[in-house]
Amino acid sequence: MQLLRGFLLSAVFSSLALCLSCSSGGSGSPSLPAAPAFTTQPGSQSVSSGGSAGFTVAASGVPAPTLTWQRSNDGGKTWTTISGATSTTYTFTAQFADTGAEFQATATSSEGTAVSNPATLTVLNEIFVSNQAGVSGAITAYAGNATGNASPLISITGANTNFSLPGGIALAPASNQIFVANFDNNSITVYAMTDTGNVAPQSTIQGASTGLDTPMGLAIDPGHGLLYACNYNNKSITAYKLTDNGDVTPQKTISGTNTQLNLPGFLALDLVNNHLFVVNGFGAILVFNTTDAGNVAPQSVISGSNTGLNQPQGIAVDPATGKVYVSNYATNAITVFNTTDSGNVSPSATISGTNTGLDTPFGLALDTVNNLLYAANGRGYSITIYKATDNGNVIPLNTLVGAGTELVNPSGIALQ
Repeated sequence: MQLLRGFLLSAVFSSLALCLSCSSGGSGSPSLPAAPAFTTQPGSQSVSSGGSAGFTVAASGVPAPTLTWQRSNDGGKTWTTISGATSTTYTFTAQFADTGAEFQATATSSEGTAVSNPATLTVLNEIFVSNQAGVSGAITAYAGNATGNASPLISITGANTNFSLPGGIALAPASNQIFVANFDNNSITVYAMTDTGNVAPQSTIQGASTGLDTPMGLAIDPGHGLLYACNYNNKSITAYKLTDNGDVTPQKTISGTNTQLNLPGFLALDLVNNHLFVVNGFGAILVFNTTDAGNVAPQSVISGSNTGLNQPQGIAVDPATGKVYVSNYATNAITVFNTTDSGNVSPSATISGTNTGLDTPFGLALDTVNNLLYAANGRGYSITIYKATDNGNVIPLNTLVGAGTELVNPSGIALQ
């Protein structure tokens, strides 16, 4: 009997020790259930079009939660589950159409559900630049998210290119082509957007019939298959078929005293309102209808002392916001106007000052989806990027500069 009592007491104490070990989290003890929680949140990022975008999370919980990824294309109002995306990292090849999309992860277990913070993807266009380097020149292109002393993705340069002080540059993504205005040999040369090195042009518009005379700015109307060119010396605008080659006659020409064209430099198209904006080198912005031809008067003119225009060069237009951006070579400034402005009006905004990095700015380009403004700085050998809404002595969001960029007197700029 005494032996039985001792055995029972030993069993009780053993059970009590086991319970105490469990409650104190001793080695080998089972974990208590815990709801899912994210210990690492996904981060927003910017990538180049065609580049890899990746979002990563980490989640805890008992039992271990399963993960799914969702995407929103409407600012987080609605979310769609991404098929097959169940890992801690979701990676895909980003295209420009993906810019602005948001991504989140959901962790689920028998203990509940947790949703991560959303992360936003910004997809940036490739940047194409004309460089007036030496006697000939070069076309260089950069990843959309390139920064600092980044090397170009391509560099078209050499005797075979027939470059001669390349200025204006325009892209036709549908045909994968780059159009380049050559100031010194009165030509427009055409290359594949994937070309690099000492390549010959696919086609060349050149000759007495073309009306080209020190061409500078170029702009493309893809809907009508037209290429517009500003001719600096003969004070004209000429338009060609995108498929033209050789000594061709323009489809139309705007010239004559009524046009008020005077050393026109760069131009931009507003294809929503069918307007053609042209910069006059002596300080004016002329606005024509895209249907205009011959010795026609502009629809409106922005000029005068209040405008701040001083040797204006590049121009870009955003029909959605109704803004016109103009680079001023002499004052290292970008002045902004409304597309409906006329006369001696003050700019609605001016980007200028030592912080801006502007140094004899020439060409301008707009990313209207991400609301970014790009400037090619001739003497600064740089590309500076701003918010389209910037005003004053602002620091650029990004700057491309340095020997590795191969930028030399950059003039024209275009975005794919």
